[in-house]
Order: sequence, then C-alpha cells, then structure tokens
Amino acid sequence: MGGLIQRLQAGDRTAQQEANRLVRTFARKICRGGGPSGAIDWEDVAQESLRKLYAVGLQQYRGAGSSKSYLYSIVKATVIQMARSSSRQQVREDTAMALPPNPGVQPNDSMDVRLVLRTLDPACRDLITKIFFLDVSSADLARTLGLTESSVRVRLSRCLGKARRIATKERP
Repeated sequence: MGGLIQRLQAGDRTAQQEANRLVRTFARKICRGGGPSGAIDWEDVAQESLRKLYAVGLQQYRGAGSSKSYLYSIVKATVIQMARSSSRQQVREDTAMALPPNPGVQPNDSMDVRLVLRTLDPACRDLITKIFFLDVSSADLARTLGLTESSVRVRLSRCLGKARRIATKERP
C-alpha cells in the first residue's frame, strides 16, 4: 500500500482502482454501523468521498500518516457532512411545519415564493436561492464571495427580512 496517494497523484490506474475499492469498503463499514449515518446510503458516501479525494484531497495530502488513514479520514468527514446536511434539512422541514401562522397573512392566502423572490433585488434572490434551494453552505458562499461567514449570515438575515416584508404586505 506504500505510496498509494503518491501513485494517485502520478495518475496510476492501478492506484485509482485500489483507492476506489478502499473508499467503498470504508463507506460500507461506516454506514453499516448505524448511528447518525444510518439513513445515509453508503454508495452516496463513497461517490462523494471519491469526488472530494480527486477534487482537493490529492493536492492537500502532506505525506503525514498512511494513505489508508488519509482515505478513511476523507470518508469519515464525508459521512459527518452528509449526516449534518440531512439533519439540517429535517430541522428545516420540521420548523416550517411548526411555525405559527403570520398574523399579517390570512391562512387561506396562497403565498407564491417565486413571486417574492422575483420582487427581491438580484443579490438577495441569489443568496436565498443558493442557501435554501441549492443547499450551498454559508462557509462555501463566504469563500466564493471573499467575505466572512458571519457577513454572509447577516446578509441572509437582512434578505429574509426583506422577503418577509414583501410577503406580508397587503395584497389586493
């Protein structure tokens, strides 16, 4: 196994097959154990782990520790990320169902989210779309926009406030 990551970096096909086999094995073992990853499909974990490995993992490897440990850490981080994402989605759905009706909007009013989004300025529309519909994290957006994560959250809060005000205005 020695030098698996170095062989991957050199484009060795045998090393790619070996890494793919290891990542799939790790994903199967971790997801079979139940716990927070119980609802996550091991094949999805393997695919996302391999994407991360080839996208950034090979460039970030510093040669410390074994290649096998490095691959395992990528799979483990992927499982944690997917479990958190799944948990966040569930919380969003549960919260949306539990919210009391807004006093400014009658319960029988139909709220068209597309109309509210169209009314927002392009920056707010883009931010809300990325975070809520494309599931882009605020950390990823911060890196893309060259801002701090807290700045992205503040912008999102302001944009949601604008959307709330638009949605609750009296409609004819």
